[in-house]
This record gives sequence, C-alpha cells and structure tokens, in this order.
Amino acid sequence: AQGNLFFVVTEGSLAKVILKIDFKTSSTTPQITEITRTTTPINSMAVSEDGQFIFLSTIDGISKTTISTLSSDLLVSPNYSSEITLSKDQQSVYFNPSRARLSQVVISTKEVRAVAGTGGDSFPSVVQDQVSALSAIIGNVFDLATDLDGNILIGTTLGDRVMMFDPVANTVSQIWGNGVILSSSNI
Repeated sequence: AQGNLFFVVTEGSLAKVILKIDFKTSSTTPQITEITRTTTPINSMAVSEDGQFIFLSTIDGISKTTISTLSSDLLVSPNYSSEITLSKDQQSVYFNPSRARLSQVVISTKEVRAVAGTGGDSFPSVVQDQVSALSAIIGNVFDLATDLDGNILIGTTLGDRVMMFDPVANTVSQIWGNGVILSSSNI
C-alpha cells in the first residue's frame, strides 16, 4: 500500500503481530497501528495494493498451513507451505504446498490448482528455459515474489536458483544461479 508499510514482528520468539506503519499522516512521525495478533506463528504475508486485504500463511507445527485474510480462512492445507505472494491482478494467492511445487488459490472461489513444478525432491542439474510449468523441476522453494509483469519469482535452496513462472505462457525459466549449492536464495 502506497505510503504504508506492513511488518510482521515477533512476540516472544514467534512472529505473531502485524503492524501497519502509516507515513501519510505525518511527515515527521509515522503512525503505528497494531493490525492483528495471531495464535499461530506467521510464516509469510502479502498485502493488497489498497492495504485492505492482508493474506497470512500461518503454521501449526510443521504439518498444517492456513492461508487467510484477517477475517476468514482462504485455504487450510495439510501440507507445510512456507511462502505466499499475491498475483499482479490481486485475484489470487500463489503458495508452495510442497517444497517443489507452486500452486494458486483463486480468492473469490477458493479454487486451488497446481501451476508449476513436479513436486519431486530433486533439483535441476541443467538450466531450464521456458519449460512447461508442470514438468519443471523447481527444487526446494524458499521465497516467492511477484514482479511488475505478473510473473512469479521462485527462490530455491536446492541449487541456489531464482526461477520465474510465467502464468501467461505457462512456463518456468531459470533467471539466476548456476546450480552450485552455496547458501539459501532469498529474493
């Protein structure tokens, strides 16, 4: 949201509080508002452009992920999902229901579909360029982001790569990294 920053902060040792920092109200001192506190740890957050919808990925242990707005659940998955990002058109949320797959949930219908990755535990040994999305070997998803063109950038830890899912062409391409495992990627 323009003029606002949203932060997830810790309470104790777990990320459970969302703060909104509003720079529009005053040029010298921003206004800080607590938006919510959760009972389960927040793993990832995405905010709509108007700041009205905040999507959370919360984790109950290591087995269940809930993607929700502040008022209702959008998706409860029996799998661990570490990251979420909002689509460019703000109509869906992308998430990783397994370490090597990218899925999409449509906000209005709550329809979920796999969009990229095989879901396998391997990592690509060769550069992938514009391969069919569902046959792409993604690796271990570590971070997700949406670029200005609406592509989903996927940071991986297996092979230290950044890959790009193009939802229009339905392809995945490697855009950064050489496949040498050094440290975890972070977009």
